[in-house]
Amino acid sequence: YGIRFGPLGVLGEKLVFQADDGVRGTHPWITDGTPEGTDLLLELPFRSSGALYGVVHRGELYFLKDNFVNAEAALWKTDGTAAGTIELARGRGVVFPSIAATHDAVLFPFTGPEGYELWRTDGTAQGTSLVLDIRPGSSGSSPQNLVSAGSWVAFIADDGVTGRDLWRSDGTAAGTFRLIDLAEDPTDLTPAGDLVYFVATDPVHGRELWCTDGTPAGTTVVRDIVPGPFGSAPTSIRAVGSGRHVLFQASEPGSGAELWVSDGTAAGTVRLSDLEPGALDAWPVGFTRAGTQIFFVASPWDAGAELHVMPFAATGASLAATIGAGCAGSSGAVPTLSTAGLPTVGNAGFAFVLQDALPAAPAALHFSPLRGRIELPPCIVHLLAPYTIVVTTTDASGRMTVPAPIPAVPEFVGIEMFVQSSVLDPVGPRLLALSNALHVVLGP
Repeated sequence: YGIRFGPLGVLGEKLVFQADDGVRGTHPWITDGTPEGTDLLLELPFRSSGALYGVVHRGELYFLKDNFVNAEAALWKTDGTAAGTIELARGRGVVFPSIAATHDAVLFPFTGPEGYELWRTDGTAQGTSLVLDIRPGSSGSSPQNLVSAGSWVAFIADDGVTGRDLWRSDGTAAGTFRLIDLAEDPTDLTPAGDLVYFVATDPVHGRELWCTDGTPAGTTVVRDIVPGPFGSAPTSIRAVGSGRHVLFQASEPGSGAELWVSDGTAAGTVRLSDLEPGALDAWPVGFTRAGTQIFFVASPWDAGAELHVMPFAATGASLAATIGAGCAGSSGAVPTLSTAGLPTVGNAGFAFVLQDALPAAPAALHFSPLRGRIELPPCIVHLLAPYTIVVTTTDASGRMTVPAPIPAVPEFVGIEMFVQSSVLDPVGPRLLALSNALHVVLGP
């Protein structure tokens, strides 16, 4: 009993997770990080010993729940309240549960009259339907390993003709098609920016790192690290930063299994370290960013598994990561802060973009080198003084864009800042709305 299979998703400042209390089976729970703020979200209609699989889309959590006993499965969504937890569809059991979102819809595998196929939802029962009958007949194409690249989703499916291959979908029948026919199943699908990386084997390159931009022409091997039929056997792929960069483990003659980085190009795919000099293996895995550092575990033959760290800047990536959620003023508008472009040196078009705020309202963008947490319920300030403040006004749609051109100065690589916006909201007693914050690290 206890927590099963990890968290489902984050809604605002709360975590939705799955747990089994030993009595009611596996159900969604919610917590604000305190014992008194941790509770069962809703006891769903049927008991399950299986896992729940979830994705956050437009401020709501969508999740699949299966029932091994009755071979049933259901798609639900929640806004973090019991009243806002709603069943959208129910069908036969899910075989390969996974779920991912495009900008416009949530995609998931589901069993209907056409068999086990790819479905979509817009958040309503009426808007929940089949995307495409990839494999006509009762068995279906068994889509699995769904991952999102923003406007489209990559997944593995079997059309009954070419076997299990890499497919893509934007949630429409016309935008759902096979990307490539490979001799073996692609594995390790990992989104990074507008690309999806994967590991594949073919007779020319062996087992190597590939990537796709969602088109057949843009689906290719990234770099043939070890030419010939064997390849470098990449594994442990992990996106790093806010663009196309990934870290992974690969092996080549003379250096063994070591840490590599890729930006989706052959020139940008290079070995970062030789932790175990010579042909011995270091086996680096578990790449995790914390602030401006990357932690991972490596296992040299003479030391066992040990924790390692390297600077985030060494990856060549940039970062614009969301912190927390916004809070509404008296009007109810919750502003959201994002960026236009990547924060890289020399990007003259970089800008901060505020949306969903009160229209035609005074607003400010706050910059600080220090992260904080000051609670002003229901808001949280994620910056500490000293601040740099840019004052402006939202437009008629509640949006503002603040240009922030970044000079082409190599010494600026690695500069770190925290950014949050405030909007004057004087229509009632809560005079101020705050956006989410951003953690920004400049890349090369």
